[in-house]
Amino acid sequence: MALGSSYQADVIDANGFVHNGNTLQFLSSTAQPQPAANPVTSGALSTTTVSSGTGKQNPATYQVTVYGVVTFDASNNVATLTVALSPDNTTYSNIQVYSVAAAVNNTGAIALPITLVLPQGWWMKFTAVHCSVGTLTYC
Repeated sequence: MALGSSYQADVIDANGFVHNGNTLQFLSSTAQPQPAANPVTSGALSTTTVSSGTGKQNPATYQVTVYGVVTFDASNNVATLTVALSPDNTTYSNIQVYSVAAAVNNTGAIALPITLVLPQGWWMKFTAVHCSVGTLTYC
């Protein structure tokens, strides 16, 4: 097993004395703490697309926030978008459901924003009925 990154750490002993200048190293290169700040510091944000009912893994090597828009199809049908998360692409939990009634979907001008926090290595799945999800932007 590869060792992870090293981090500076102060250690406080049982007597309350602080030992400065220590190093903390995680035992696995994959079990690291999340960075305190987003590593994206300049340039255009990244994008990805999804297909209805198909899982898509977080494309970054860190936790991201995903932004997008669900657009309803103006078909005079009840429309729903179910957003689910999974740590393993097998066991999904629904976390958001966007829904509009048939009479509302008939107008043809309905678009709702989507915001989703996606942990590193996790999967997202969008299941669309009488609607679609455009290109997603993440950072």
